[in-house]
Order: sequence, then structure tokens, then C-alpha cells
Amino acid sequence: MKKKIAVYGGGFDPIHNGHMEIVKILLDTYQMDKVYIVPTVVPPHKSGLVAPIKDRIKMIFLAVDKLSRNIIVSDYELRNKSISYTITTMKYFRKKYPNDDLFFITGSDIFSTIKTWHKYSELFQITNFIVFQREQYSESFLEEKIGVLYLDWIQESAVIFDNSKISPISSTEMRLYPKNENLDESVFKYIQENNLYNTK
Repeated sequence: MKKKIAVYGGGFDPIHNGHMEIVKILLDTYQMDKVYIVPTVVPPHKSGLVAPIKDRIKMIFLAVDKLSRNIIVSDYELRNKSISYTITTMKYFRKKYPNDDLFFITGSDIFSTIKTWHKYSELFQITNFIVFQREQYSESFLEEKIGVLYLDWIQESAVIFDNSKISPISSTEMRLYPKNENLDESVFKYIQENNLYNTK
């Protein structure tokens, strides 16, 4: 029987409750057998990562510590030591799980730029996508932005659009104004103790 493997990539700078809500949906709603959280080291598009990768990995471990054993924090992109292209990461996971169903997890804001991703068309030979709605980046926005390709992907079930109500928290906001109610308590404490975002 095929397993369902989710690969959730991002900066996680820091990981916050919005991220964790998505992880719980992946486990509870989509019944994923494993959810890999893969922090980016050298993002090809998004810049401005502040906390060192080892601190971001530590915060992820703290955030998921009391949750399901099916959540795995991956240091693949740290070990890879190159630009964190999604195609490279997903080829790694496809090799690891050659006969299982792979799902790359991202937000609609990021997915709207997919035509600029390195070898994006090859991704659809390797993985499916679950795209979570972010603020104004609705499904109709994706249809307009990406065009007929998006409709084809939806029809083929290559892309699943999820409009679950996720807390509208941004990592940028948490770096500027870290709030205990939007972060796991242990993550908030780690940020304070290590002065990661000049919060003292």
C-alpha cells in the first residue's frame, strides 16, 4: 500500500503557529504517513533569512517535540550546501520514496510564482502539490496569474488547493514583534534567550 509523504519547505524564520496549523491539517485531514519539515538554507527567490539555519532547525524541533512521531525535521538542504531548488529537494525525496505518493506543501503566495521556479515543469513528474491559501492569494488569483496550466493541474489532481482558515501570521512579523501567543512557548523562550532577532 502506498504511503502519503508530505514535504513542507520554507524559511521557518521562525516557525510559528500558522506553520503548525498546516502540519496538523496534513496529519489529520490528509492522513499523511509522514510530514517532513525542510528548512531552506539558500533560497533561490526569497531573501532576508535572519536566524542561522542551525537555530531554525532547533526551533522546529522545539515546536514539534510534543506532536506526532510522523513529523520529521529534515536537514537535507543543510547537508546539500547549495541553492535550495525545490526540484533538487523533491528528487531526493522521490529517490527515498520511489513508489509512494509525494506532496510538496506551500502557500498560495509562493505557488503563484511557480513559473519562475527552476525546472518547474519537471516537478509535476515527481510530486503533487497541496497549496494553502494565504491572505489575498485566492484560487481565482492563481487562475489569473498562472493561467490555463493551473486549471489543468487542478483537473489532473496534480494540485490540491486548500482554503482552510490558517492564522494570518508571518515570520517577518514574528521577527519584528515576537508574540508568545503566536509561537510555541519553547520557541519564544529560545528566541529570547539567544537574542535571535534583537528582541532584548
